[in-house]
Amino acid sequence: MSSVKVWEVKGESLEELREIGEMLEGVLEKLKGSKSCEVSSVTVTSAGDTLYIHNNSNLEEIAEGSAVEPNAGAYRYARGTRPPYTNWSGAGAASLMSPRQGETSQSQEIGAGGEDWRAPHMLCVMKDHGPMINVLGVCNGGELKNQFYKESCPEAEDIVQDIIWKRVSTNSTLPAKFLRMHFHDCFVRGCDASILLDSTAHKKAEKAAVPNLSLGGFDVIDEVKTQLEKTCPGIVSCADIVALAARDSVSFQFKKSMWEVLTGRRDGRISLASQALANIPSPFFNFTTLKQSFANKGLSLYDLVVLSGGHTIGVGHCNFFSNRLYNFTGKGGQDPSLNSKYAAFLKTKCRSLADNKTIVPMDPGSPLSFDSNYFKILKQNEGLFQSDAALLTDEGSSHMVDELVDSETFFTEFAQSMVRMGAIGVLTGSSGEIRKKCSVVN
Repeated sequence: MSSVKVWEVKGESLEELREIGEMLEGVLEKLKGSKSCEVSSVTVTSAGDTLYIHNNSNLEEIAEGSAVEPNAGAYRYARGTRPPYTNWSGAGAASLMSPRQGETSQSQEIGAGGEDWRAPHMLCVMKDHGPMINVLGVCNGGELKNQFYKESCPEAEDIVQDIIWKRVSTNSTLPAKFLRMHFHDCFVRGCDASILLDSTAHKKAEKAAVPNLSLGGFDVIDEVKTQLEKTCPGIVSCADIVALAARDSVSFQFKKSMWEVLTGRRDGRISLASQALANIPSPFFNFTTLKQSFANKGLSLYDLVVLSGGHTIGVGHCNFFSNRLYNFTGKGGQDPSLNSKYAAFLKTKCRSLADNKTIVPMDPGSPLSFDSNYFKILKQNEGLFQSDAALLTDEGSSHMVDELVDSETFFTEFAQSMVRMGAIGVLTGSSGEIRKKCSVVN
């Protein structure tokens, strides 16, 4: 039986690369499909006849409760820049994450070296027995995939796109709204459309949380759902509608799909405002807190920087950044990291700390155009929020900002990070439900 080479890559800056052995192709196939699981997480990249494992975590930290023996290799991959290999092929990186305690498993499907892998594939323990790598156990999570509704509702994605494009053509603010809606949904209980549920007499839903009070586009989501229920009753989830609406609204500008949306999500039945406050990253976060917030969802530093590029469209309310203008230290004064000319402009819009109504574009140069301009203005210290400016306070993330100024690089990486974000904590199979109406549980 033939084998594939296995290389280990260490460090976010890819400073150490070594060949650690080979793996039989049959074992690799088991890694992709087996359903036994004991250990926390791993990500591998398959390129041609080579398998890459990226390790930037301590083995003991990610293998709690597992029988880890000497020379075992369980690796957690925090997405960084692509390895500098000439034989890189395909979309490549498949995030293979297991749930932490109290979390549901994530799932996604990414082409790796031309193949489709359903994730999470959780590699339990890899033992190094000389030149051969032995995979002891793998866990395969939920089943998001391409064209999930191909048989059950073949018109589903066309219906979503037609309505979204029609609405965006007359309302250019919708792409930012849907992108933010999808982000806020996925960061709270996973991508389960909990963001769409209305509050009840006894519980405030996520919609009622401060970070979500300025969300919009719910009426368009309802319009899409109504049409889908007429065409295919009880088939298409609200969670998938949100994911598709985010992609299709941004894609309208380009008249082509800008990233792949894997479908098969089901809808959650719980929505709590308190959980939104606890999980949605704050615009006041510093770098350390921001990085941890994304790590808590299985997203890497690279995902953090790339997805921050979504701020190239949309607006910000004054009360979420005016402290940088008038009271950054708590004793008055301006944030010294903020471009002084830009600060002067912002002060003409936001007259005081009390202003919570006025909005300003997050990317004033091209606020309605999805492009890489966010990273250009960030390098000029014109990031609107403290969380934007925070990306320049770390050497690694600052280097990523430099790379993402290039439009082609940004579009490519944004597409991959959106697939990973869209797989956070998804409900699949028989979990959750398919809501008849997106704002209420069945």
